Amino acid sequence: MIIIALVGFEKAIISVPKEGGVGVDQLVIDKTGGGTIEASISGISPDQTTVYASNVPIWVSAKGVGELTASLNVFDLYKNNVYERIMGITRDADGVAMVGQDTEAPYVSVVFVSSTADGKKMFLGLTKGRFSHPELALNTTESGGTEPNTETIEGSFVTDSRGIAYMSGVEDGTTLTLEKFINKVNNVSEG
Repeated sequence: MIIIALVGFEKAIISVPKEGGVGVDQLVIDKTGGGTIEASISGISPDQTTVYASNVPIWVSAKGVGELTASLNVFDLYKNNVYERIMGITRDADGVAMVGQDTEAPYVSVVFVSSTADGKKMFLGLTKGRFSHPELALNTTESGGTEPNTETIEGSFVTDSRGIAYMSGVEDGTTLTLEKFINKVNNVSEG
């Protein structure tokens, strides 16, 4: 895994299965739709297991991935129906959103776009996971205006059919582009 200093957080692209089950819809959260504030990824590495022999540590096991989680804080998760699509929420004929015993969030992939210190785009991708509902909070308006609540969603991610859970790359303008990276995360061959 490459460790690079990241500068800013431009956008998140969440790929959700299309309703027919063939292909994905890309839900973009950026300055034009929802606004990304903060994201974090943890658990990429597994818990290490140390084996002792002859009174000293002799071997460390650290293969695979750990309990991979992602947290995403956005200004408006409801813009462009992102919330409904990633949570599996349905609406009735009157437009009421409903969550119940049969509500199931779909498996999605997510790509976060940041920049490196030298201005190149940095991509971080998680291949397969589900987000859970955010905490809902209501606050009174105080004098001097109000600051809107932002939403934070958290997800648990696993390996996909290839055995891959996490990817990262730096855009170089020719070989690796955002579109190519998203296709790799979603295991879509370029044609």
